[in-house]
Amino acid sequence: MTPYIRQNIIGNAPKVPISDAEFEAISQARVVLAGALALEESYDLLIGNYVEVEQELLAAAASSTVRDHYEYQDFFELRSTINRRVVNLLTATRLYLDQAPQRLADCAVDPAAARAEFKQRTSDHYDTFFGYRFLEALRNHVQHCGLAVHRLIQNFRWIGEGDDCEMEVSIQPFAERLYLAEDGGFKKRILDEMPEKVVLTLVIREYLQCIGDLHMLVRSHVSDRVKNSRKTMQTHISKFAATNNDAAIGLTAFRTDSQGMQESLPLLLDWDDVREKLVLQNSGLVALGRHVVTGRAK
Repeated sequence: MTPYIRQNIIGNAPKVPISDAEFEAISQARVVLAGALALEESYDLLIGNYVEVEQELLAAAASSTVRDHYEYQDFFELRSTINRRVVNLLTATRLYLDQAPQRLADCAVDPAAARAEFKQRTSDHYDTFFGYRFLEALRNHVQHCGLAVHRLIQNFRWIGEGDDCEMEVSIQPFAERLYLAEDGGFKKRILDEMPEKVVLTLVIREYLQCIGDLHMLVRSHVSDRVKNSRKTMQTHISKFAATNNDAAIGLTAFRTDSQGMQESLPLLLDWDDVREKLVLQNSGLVALGRHVVTGRAK
């Protein structure tokens, strides 16, 4: 039976015939757009986890200015919370790094070249940036042996002079070489180059700046194919709407094979609109390593 497009609704609706090649093009367009959405969702997940780390530290600093938190239990609970946030971030980042090459196979213009360049770029970042190397090793450590955050330090610093001076309060999480050395599996190369204490917020920002660069590379490899796939879907939607008083709700492509089994492919772009929003919303994290989150009012 000739493939066709029709609203998948109860009642009368026009049928617009399409070719087998057009049906296959719709099927492939859905695969491409689904892969591109998955890439943006996993990137959004790690950005969301990073924001939560910064928010938790900023909220803790704000709370310390108006509440007395001097008991060991108070700092233990805060360290536990920051640990959870950092581990979530490291896990989300690993998810992205593992899934990106698989998704590139679905939606890159040249999957083999895209995956090869992604692998080379990750290797370059690992060799160039201590923050990247350290957090890769730290994630392996928390997966098998221990915690990411070993100590929290509350900092107080006077800014300005005279009547205009103000107290700046911050809380910094540290990973300490002493505890990481107890893990026999922690990479010796990383231990040898790290200081006694590593400020986690600094290496996290450097690490995520590298991930942002990787994601911009990913977007460059999928952009043209994603654009064409969306155009394929939109062309069929517009063509049908023109024959049906601009109505295309529930639009679906149908095809029946030689065994009488019917295939159906929903034709809608609402879910791809989400992808486009994520693309606009989430930047490449350029120069994140030089950004400082603060509650300063002046």
